[in-house]
Amino acid sequence: MTPITVRVEEPEDRTAVDDLVEEAFGEASVKRLVQLIRASEHWVPQLSLVARRDGELVGHVLLSTADLVANGDTQQILLLSPLAVRPSAQGSGIARRLVEEGIVAADRAGYAVIVLEGDPALYGRLGFEPATALGIERPSALIPEPAWQAHRLAAYHDGIRGRVTYQSAFWETGSVGP
Repeated sequence: MTPITVRVEEPEDRTAVDDLVEEAFGEASVKRLVQLIRASEHWVPQLSLVARRDGELVGHVLLSTADLVANGDTQQILLLSPLAVRPSAQGSGIARRLVEEGIVAADRAGYAVIVLEGDPALYGRLGFEPATALGIERPSALIPEPAWQAHRLAAYHDGIRGRVTYQSAFWETGSVGP
């Protein structure tokens, strides 16, 4: 099998990324989510990664900022969503590679923690753990507690606690919970 290359999304990738995300999820709302995040203050360009194989875009992962609020103080953390792999390429390690590269990039950028909604069996293998056990509360009861997960990075410390506030893009597109 041809190797997978992962790199930062470039402006000329945007249309292909949008189409890939819509194809992977089967709905335009997730494509709109990516577009809204790109247009927001939560967009971190170096944390939007694409995977290519044989010159074809086969995957994308987006990490953007979210607020963690506790006792009137706000810290910025990262939210991993969405993660998309072309349906014909699923099951070939692309999602794992994108998440691993995203974790490395987030760590290098100095962030302390990444949160996400996802399958604990999948993300647990990638170092994610129950977020509530770390004192990181879900932004909504719509998110099943087992799906609410976090990955500690090198800058993590015990003061990383509070309730996550999702950016408006997630609410506008109905991208909260199952």
